[in-house]
Amino acid sequence: TRKPILVSKSIEQSMGDGFRCGALMGANVANEVAEQHMCESTLACDFEDRELNDRTLAIFNEPPNFRVSRINDVAGAEVCGAIKNIVALGA
Repeated sequence: TRKPILVSKSIEQSMGDGFRCGALMGANVANEVAEQHMCESTLACDFEDRELNDRTLAIFNEPPNFRVSRINDVAGAEVCGAIKNIVALGA
């Protein structure tokens, strides 16, 4: 049986040389973000360096209407994001 391939892992393999990739997931619609509606997302990254993780999170926390929480579980975030999209298609 074949296992699913995570997008973040595919990017890491393509970039090579220890490149680390995270994922930003959320139930946001582009026009809602553009119109500055309150939005929430999850940044999944584990760069094995707390300072780098914190600096990465700080990039996304500039606008007051776009709230981002950070977790270490990149694979979990990707899978939950995919499941969210499947549920949204069925709704």
